[in-house]
Amino acid sequence: MKAPGSDADDQDDLKTAWTDESLEIAYHKKELHNFLVKNPVMQIIKPKIISDLKGPVQKPTARSSKLEATKALLHLIKEGGVIAGSFDANDLFDTRLSTLNTPLMSIFDLLKP
Repeated sequence: MKAPGSDADDQDDLKTAWTDESLEIAYHKKELHNFLVKNPVMQIIKPKIISDLKGPVQKPTARSSKLEATKALLHLIKEGGVIAGSFDANDLFDTRLSTLNTPLMSIFDLLKP
């Protein structure tokens, strides 16, 4: 008796199902997910992917205030198909400006096509 999917033909079908493009998409989604889970700022805003990921329209620039960096980050992730969860804004404003600017630049690289 064979286990489901143990047939050599089934295995060949699985191998051919992955295209270069689908592998790239899977890789980028995994990298984005890791970033969303592990980055300290992302841990504060608890983001969720709500739609197919889209690349941002334009590359962000580092901001000179915590408020502007926070607004730019929230706008960028929303534009990319990710929304912020429920969070305390004071937690973000208690964070160093450089710590807020880092994910702003990193998320762009993870969201761009």
